[in-house]
Amino acid sequence: MPITPALLQKIQIPEVGRLTDYVIQNNRHISPRFLSREFLTMQDRYADRYYDTFCHDAGVMAKCLEQGKNPELPGVIYSAMCKLTEFFPRKLEYFALKGYQVAERNGDFIHMMARLNDLKKVYKNNPDKLMQYIDVLYGQERCLKELCYNYNNAISTFRSVSRPPASRESYYLMLANTQTELAKLIRRKYPDQAKKKLLCARNIYSRDRIESPERNRASIAYIDMNLRKIELIKLIQES
Repeated sequence: MPITPALLQKIQIPEVGRLTDYVIQNNRHISPRFLSREFLTMQDRYADRYYDTFCHDAGVMAKCLEQGKNPELPGVIYSAMCKLTEFFPRKLEYFALKGYQVAERNGDFIHMMARLNDLKKVYKNNPDKLMQYIDVLYGQERCLKELCYNYNNAISTFRSVSRPPASRESYYLMLANTQTELAKLIRRKYPDQAKKKLLCARNIYSRDRIESPERNRASIAYIDMNLRKIELIKLIQES
């Protein structure tokens, strides 16, 4: 870890520096639960009074931990910071992107989904970020397909200090919602691809074991409306 000492010097709050150094020195023996507890204690102590400084130091701390031999630890910091920066888009985007990269390296599809959800908050309803928003939806679709089709393998890489993974059927519903939203955004440029996604989503909503039949009927009706729009778009494009 050759650049870790230089990174450590960039930490401004002494207690954050001490915790970072301790975790680095005992990297393999530190559990995510321990780190989460200690970090949240510091967050309670410093985030309100020194918000920008704490965010900076947390980012440096996470970078240091990325160079350690415990791949689960950096994600603990990035997850906590995504919650802390929820209403600060630029900071949230930074921590969510970094957290996504860590989760991707770990093959942790559930935390990849969580960080993509954070990025959706940044890009949604922002016309200047439409392409980034669409890219996030494609990323979520890939994660959700893995969680749906290879559920047991996908959840085996999930490590959380707070809650268990959702059920397979919950991920199927998320996949249908994502495919429907994505199809709506790409239907003019890629009508055939959008149609395929809508039909996949429709099939999920039609399954007997999916809960909330009334809500699913409404979703199917919405999909059918979009399928009709796609056929109209194709007719116009071919005329």
